[in-house]
Amino acid sequence: MPPRRSLRAFACMCAVFALLAWDWGLAAPAQAGKLSSARSAVRSGGSSSSSRSSGSRSSSASSPASGWGGSVHPAWYGYDPFYDNWLTWMLLPWWGPRRWMGDDGDRAVAFSTAPYADGYDGYMRVEGRSAPQTLPGVAAKDDTGAPLLGRGSALRVWAEGGVQGSHLFRGAGGFLWSGFHRLELQGDVRVYGEREAGRTDTLTLGTVAVNYLFALSPGVQVRSGAGVRWLPDGDQVHVGALFSYGADFYPAAPLVVSVAGDVGALNGAVNGTLRGTVGAVFDQVEAYGGYEALWIEDVDLSLWVFGARLWL
Repeated sequence: MPPRRSLRAFACMCAVFALLAWDWGLAAPAQAGKLSSARSAVRSGGSSSSSRSSGSRSSSASSPASGWGGSVHPAWYGYDPFYDNWLTWMLLPWWGPRRWMGDDGDRAVAFSTAPYADGYDGYMRVEGRSAPQTLPGVAAKDDTGAPLLGRGSALRVWAEGGVQGSHLFRGAGGFLWSGFHRLELQGDVRVYGEREAGRTDTLTLGTVAVNYLFALSPGVQVRSGAGVRWLPDGDQVHVGALFSYGADFYPAAPLVVSVAGDVGALNGAVNGTLRGTVGAVFDQVEAYGGYEALWIEDVDLSLWVFGARLWL
């Protein structure tokens, strides 16, 4: 169990974020009904955006195909075919990190209680890549056969606030569970608020996804996965699939750098997220800030975010 001071610090930070989000909710009236527009885009299945782009698609239909998977430069006959291929470079975000970190996907891993805790150089120890440990560990071993200090699974929970100017705000919370088998389960709920014509409009987005840590080292973990996103709308709920990609970096104590993105559709309405945060972890609590870009069709719900993460 985490120390009581960590729990108290996390609870206090969550209370501050909730208070600030509530205060922003009482700010000046919204300049535009973005939440209403986003809801309408999902209800219509993104038909308005698709009709706007249909002309551009039809105009390019007559152009010759680029030949996905074909040779980039047919004259490069002396080069490795693996690299002389469009599809190879399209998949660079997946095979690139594995080659860069020398991860074959078969190494066992052990998690710390928090980044840089217990003498960790990052957040996890990797079989064959980390220094020997004398304390009890899990199944993972180093290159000398000694057990790695750590746990077979880990959990982090977070709460944050966000603001776009003085008219759009949101509160959010979520979790990420990671296992020694490299599988992860994550979920979150985001509640947006906007003042318009003297009333507050709200919109809720929820997400649940399964990830696979396909490339990792003690100081870098890269994940990709798929899941679903839902948007409650009166007596119905719009649901759509999404595909995600992200990474955590631990350059030096106490810094934690996280980047993530996803793309999907809600009832046919295309939506996507790009997010980056920088935080500092003290004991088992991380305070962080960053920016989250979120679009639902052509509606921009991007905002600055700040929050606290509790590592368990």
